[in-house]
Amino acid sequence: MLLRNEEFSVALSNYVALSIGDGLVAQIPSLLISFSTGLIVTRSQARDALGNVVWKQISNQSRIFYIAGGAMLVLAILPGFLISCF
Repeated sequence: MLLRNEEFSVALSNYVALSIGDGLVAQIPSLLISFSTGLIVTRSQARDALGNVVWKQISNQSRIFYIAGGAMLVLAILPGFLISCF
């Protein structure tokens, strides 16, 4: 606030958004590592091909497809996301 001569509300809205975004971005590598570790552990105990094992686990519950479809629909509705795809 003092360095940029901002009001408290402006500084709060800017830096809260930046810190939350930074925290989310910092979690992506750990998510990828845990996902790949789960695939390796699953693969080590299965005799089928990796694609078949992953498909069996994902298609075991149909809720996953509804959740993924809903998430993609939300991203399509957000302003700026649809335009950047084309």
